[in-house]
Amino acid sequence: TEYGDSDVQTTLPDLARWQRNFDVPTVGGAWLIQQLEQNGALDDGTSIEYARGLEVYGEGAGYHGLRTVVHNGGVWDGFRATVMRLTRDKFSTVVLCNSDDGDPGGLRDQIADLFMGDRLPAMPEEAASTPSPAPDAVRPISEVPSNLLGTYWNREDITTRRIEISD
Repeated sequence: TEYGDSDVQTTLPDLARWQRNFDVPTVGGAWLIQQLEQNGALDDGTSIEYARGLEVYGEGAGYHGLRTVVHNGGVWDGFRATVMRLTRDKFSTVVLCNSDDGDPGGLRDQIADLFMGDRLPAMPEEAASTPSPAPDAVRPISEVPSNLLGTYWNREDITTRRIEISD
């Protein structure tokens, strides 16, 4: 018997209804949606994308720079899933795969690209991925080439990572 996150059993129509609930809050009302989408914070107060089981990316950081709310299901017993909402357009995708090597994130992005078309802004320049060279040796932080610093966009799981040097 599985418990917790591995034991959620649902259907595509139910997930679609749940996604719609974020745009027209019926179950739980607006308060629940606000709570679910509230970004977490580190001990020092720094805001993070993780928000009570969802990943919430603000304007400029989400899919094509749009505010984006995502949940990626992990690999469990040959099953993978992802849901994504583009809040500005009240557009959601739900992808379920019954294969360990399925690519729900890639399919999700293709669906969004197909249906959103010209309504999607161009990818933010700052978030475009830059391939990094293979590490040849561990280097002191002071020797990290400045061209490796910046924001990296991972289209596969809709995440951004910022690499910077401070102190």
